[in-house]
Formats: sequence, C-alpha cells, structure tokens
Amino acid sequence: MIKLAKQSGFAVHLAIAFGGGANSAFDVPLDQFLANARAVDLKWAEIGEQYKVESFAPSSEVDFQIFREYYNTDWEDEAAHREAAELSNEYHADILPALRNVFNGRLIYQAGLYSPYLGSPGYDVFGTGVNSVGAELDTFADLVLEIFSYAQTNADRQGSDWMVTELWLPTERNGETMYTPSGTPVSEIRPDLFRIAFEEYQKVTDRPPIGLGYTSEYDDREGRDTESEQVISAFFGSL
Repeated sequence: MIKLAKQSGFAVHLAIAFGGGANSAFDVPLDQFLANARAVDLKWAEIGEQYKVESFAPSSEVDFQIFREYYNTDWEDEAAHREAAELSNEYHADILPALRNVFNGRLIYQAGLYSPYLGSPGYDVFGTGVNSVGAELDTFADLVLEIFSYAQTNADRQGSDWMVTELWLPTERNGETMYTPSGTPVSEIRPDLFRIAFEEYQKVTDRPPIGLGYTSEYDDREGRDTESEQVISAFFGSL
C-alpha cells in the first residue's frame, strides 16, 4: 500500500494501531502490551524509513487503548482518565530516542482521548481525533472547539505543531445504525457534521492546525454518492 501510494504521488502518513475492545480484548498485562507495542513500533519505523514515508505515528491512540483495556473506559473516573494519559506520555517519551535512530521523517503523537494532559516533548506534531459518537448536532461545534483547545495545549507541551489526524463521523457500528442521544440517525445529519468540523477547522487562526485527516471505511459505503461526499470534496478542493 505504501509503494502504491508513493507511485501515485501521494505523501504517506504511517500510523500503527491496535485492536481491542469487545471483539478482541488484549487479555495481557499492561507491561506486556507496552513491550509488544514497542517492538511493533520499532519494526514499522524501520519499514517507514525504508520506503521514505513522510510521517509516522507510533502506537496511535495508545492513550485510548490503555484507558479502554485497563480502566474499563469509565468516563466518570477522571483519575483513571488522567493516569491513562500519563502512561501514554511515558510510553511516547521512552520510545522516542529509539525511533529517532531509525526514522528520519516527522514523528506524530497521535492521540485518541480528549484530554489536556497528553503530549511528549520531542515529537514534531501532536495529532488529535475528532468524532461525533455521542454528540448532538446543535452542540457539535462546541465539542470540536473543546477538542481543538486540548490539542493546542498538548502541542504547547510538546513545543510542536498540531493537526487533526482523524476526523471520523460514523453512521454504523457493527452493522447497526448509529443514533444521537436524542434519537436522530447520524446518517441524516452527517453532512452538517462535516460542515461544522470543516468550518471550525478553517476558523482557527491562533495556533492553527497544519493538516486534517479524513477517515472512512475502505469502500466508504457511508459517504460515496451522498451529500457528505460533496461536502468532503468541496473542503479538500478548497485547500
């Protein structure tokens, strides 16, 4: 895939991600998971360097993976949320020198949690995700602004730029239709969710982001030949 993208003239961002969750729980102690993650990250850093990818995100969203697998994703437990962020920071700090020894492109701390306590000095970019899970249309702009504020804070901690590494607005999960908390099918408001995310992204002038990654299913069943596709195409066409 990297070779095909390069041959087509694309810059490549390589991000390592792990499974987990209800369908594939890690079922190993945390220290073993982190040791395994380190081995995988270093292997793919070498591959990324071999094919000269432009940027690499080791263990992307490992903060969320730790929180979900080892703290039961209890969003009311602020102490656990903070501890998962700090464990992620420690992991990124520990592996950074080894990554620099093998990879010469940009290194991105790609986070999954919405938190102002993430980031590790020495990374070139802090990456945040933005998704609409559990959001309502009328408050989505406020959520996006909150996430951007966290990302700016975390980038300041790193002394780096920041970007949206994953904009993910799913309409289905495990084959089932997703709804907002008030009962609206997300598919009905998805074009407006994209509009809001893009508008808020373009409004940022103080410490603006340096990029935005759009994430979809491989065949993009949710977006192809829909109004969402038109909104997405218009945004990227304007850059």
